[in-house]
Amino acid sequence: MTALTTAELTSMRTEAESILTSSCTIQTLTRASDGMGGWPETWASTYTTVACLLSSPTRASFSDQSGNQFKAEANWRLSLHWDQAIAVNNRVLLNSDTFEVSSVDDDQDMRILRQADVMRIEG
Repeated sequence: MTALTTAELTSMRTEAESILTSSCTIQTLTRASDGMGGWPETWASTYTTVACLLSSPTRASFSDQSGNQFKAEANWRLSLHWDQAIAVNNRVLLNSDTFEVSSVDDDQDMRILRQADVMRIEG
């Protein structure tokens, strides 16, 4: 198999980015001492106005809840610029929804877009 040239890869990335029609914010968890031995958690907006595309849920899983009740968790696929920083446990704000990043597809050296699986946080 022949590797892509730099020009071909750049062209493909430019073309793929045309589907990133939404805008989101990527947040990172921060902890700061409260001076009394506690470390409250807050979410900092690390990247704002990030071009993205959220695809329909890819699969649903069921997790055990207290009282043997179950809830469905839908995994969504988030596409971003090929070199956009994003990591597991980051949060993504998109429209009025908040998502938690559950995995990032980083195993491609010639990726066209960066993709992450995200789950919507209820409440």
